Amino acid sequence: MRVPKRINIPSIIFPGMKLFQTIRGKLILSFSILSLVLLFIAFSAHQEFSNLQKEIDYLVDQELAVRNTIEEMNSALLMIETGERGYVITGNKDFLSSYTTGKESISQYFTELKTLLATDETQLERFIKIEQTYALWIKNIDWIVETRDKGDVERAQQIESDGYGKKYMDSIAEYVQMMKEDQIMSTSNRIEALSMDLAISRMIIFTLSAVAILLAIVFGFMMIFSIKRNVKVISSSLTEMANAGGDLTKRIQIKSKDELGMLAADTNKLMDGITNLVRQVALMSESVSASSEQLYASAEETSRTIVSISESSSEIAAGSEQTKGKNG
Repeated sequence: MRVPKRINIPSIIFPGMKLFQTIRGKLILSFSILSLVLLFIAFSAHQEFSNLQKEIDYLVDQELAVRNTIEEMNSALLMIETGERGYVITGNKDFLSSYTTGKESISQYFTELKTLLATDETQLERFIKIEQTYALWIKNIDWIVETRDKGDVERAQQIESDGYGKKYMDSIAEYVQMMKEDQIMSTSNRIEALSMDLAISRMIIFTLSAVAILLAIVFGFMMIFSIKRNVKVISSSLTEMANAGGDLTKRIQIKSKDELGMLAADTNKLMDGITNLVRQVALMSESVSASSEQLYASAEETSRTIVSISESSSEIAAGSEQTKGKNG
């Protein structure tokens, strides 16, 4: 009797099976995409808040630096004017220390302002006008001081009373006031731009977060629907195969290439093996049936032979008795 060949059922996960066609691969892909989105959100938020902090620091530092320098420049101008007037009126050269210190400080403040306002063309233009007006004003002040040094008090006071110095100072004060107003306006515009950038950043972060949540929901429903559908197909097919009444031609029809699809393929191969086994058993049964018929025919032939031999033996015995009777 021939023993049927043992059927080896293949593994559910084939080595050549693509990772992202499996449930595990789909989960890995989904979480990877979501992780990348979240990382991008975190990175964007960090960049935006870092830029915002830098801009705020710049605004604070720039605003304070410009305002402080302008105020110090005004103080230096006042020191020059006070020293010059005190010297013209009293002739006391102690007043010239304020005059000299103010002139030295002005040069430093002009250099600082020029650096601070380098990126602001409007402010820089006004500063240049201040610088030009200052050059005219200080020239007038120096002339007055030199005239007073020569002892010509009346001439120095006359030049002072002509009003050129006041005219130049008023012009400088006007430009300084314009610079202050422009600085306030510039700061307000920057703050408004920062508010707009912050609102845009919030919108981007909110949108990306909503996209991440939506992707999570979509991927989740896709996975649930795919698994539920494939499980339902496999369950229905197995129930149909169990209730087929010995019909071994039923198979699970599923196109998925994930673990459930591989399980269905393995089940179909198992059914193929059972079908082949049943077919081999049927062939063996037919062979045994044919052998039984041959044995039955041989038995009948043997029986007939035995009967014939028995009849021949009886005839021989009867013939022997007759011969014996005649001899007696």
